[in-house]
Amino acid sequence: MAIMDLEYIEIDGLLYPNIEVEGSELLKNLEKYGCLRLEYLHGFKQEMYR
Repeated sequence: MAIMDLEYIEIDGLLYPNIEVEGSELLKNLEKYGCLRLEYLHGFKQEMYR
């Protein structure tokens, strides 16, 4: 098993991994329900959308 060295960001006492994914490549693979979820997050859950 490989061990990965990741940088973490602390927000409100919780550590989140600092991972970047290219948005254009991620959006290419969305299907019908993925697009619906993205629209829902954009409209109602701004924090999760970011």
